[in-house]
Amino acid sequence: IGRYQVPPPKDPNGALARHEAGLFAEARELMKSFGNKHRSEAFNRTILPLCFPLVLAIGYRMALEAAVDVGIDPKLRALYEAGIFKEDAGWFAEKGGISREVQRAMEAQAADAVLPELERLVEETGVEPYCTAPMTSQALWDGWVGEFETFSGDAVWNFEEPKARL
Repeated sequence: IGRYQVPPPKDPNGALARHEAGLFAEARELMKSFGNKHRSEAFNRTILPLCFPLVLAIGYRMALEAAVDVGIDPKLRALYEAGIFKEDAGWFAEKGGISREVQRAMEAQAADAVLPELERLVEETGVEPYCTAPMTSQALWDGWVGEFETFSGDAVWNFEEPKARL
């Protein structure tokens, strides 16, 4: 209804900015279809369900812009954007001009580009002090496995016996 405004996109031609603009345009057209009555059942049925995807679209676009501003690796940004395409694959295929096949190819290409550099990229985030999952380092893994209760004995396994039963 025009009361609030979000910061405009830095690149209005980017896929995420076009997605955001497209969702806004869709909501505006729907509002016109029932006389811009924002206190109505028509509003509740048609506009409210669009609010969450629209807020996500705004956030996705702004997050990508922030990533550009702080110099996040372009390969990670491409992977992020490909993940966003999956969030609303139908819109990107129907309105954004990016078929589902192209979306899948973009995601695969982005993942293939990130994978060889994944360890370096993760290390550069400075997240290590906050990672406590055992699989994040050999030392944590060895410590975790070392805490397992172990059992020992002098039993001998006869490998031939199970075969004989078959």
